Amino acid sequence: MTTPEKVAYLKGLCDGLGVDKESKDGKILNVVLEILQDLAADVEDLQASASAADEAIGDITDDLGYLEDMLDGMDDEDDDDFDDSQECDYNCEECGICDEDSDGEDEDEESGDADEDEDEDSEELIDEEGPMYEVTCPNCGDVVTVDESILSLGSIECPGCGKILEFDLGARDE
Repeated sequence: MTTPEKVAYLKGLCDGLGVDKESKDGKILNVVLEILQDLAADVEDLQASASAADEAIGDITDDLGYLEDMLDGMDDEDDDDFDDSQECDYNCEECGICDEDSDGEDEDEESGDADEDEDEDSEELIDEEGPMYEVTCPNCGDVVTVDESILSLGSIECPGCGKILEFDLGARDE
């Protein structure tokens, strides 16, 4: 039996006993029964709200689990092959650690596109919104991740040291 049903039963008992609602005791009993009815209705509302909240939390938990599973599968492929503490000795064939050819020369220097003001390395990352690039500041060594819109500006200020980092997009357009 639910709480509102119990209160209704109690009210029916009082009515069946013939309690005079105009007497002092009857007035008090009547007010107590009205308060019990209100409380029973409030309890039912709270139970319904708690049930809805529990269902919403369950849905959110399911969605979060799905997202965690997706992110677990998105490990960077390079993480398995390269330890950040490794340094290139320029004696490797397509090792993936650097942009160097097997003869130790930078690919940009071969094509003649190297710029004295632009000594930063960039590495293309894959992003759902478009390619992302990691740019290393030649002054302080900080790595800044930029996208196509930042590259199209031509330059940015390094957040680490404040030096202007310039981008030469001529080599990319060819």
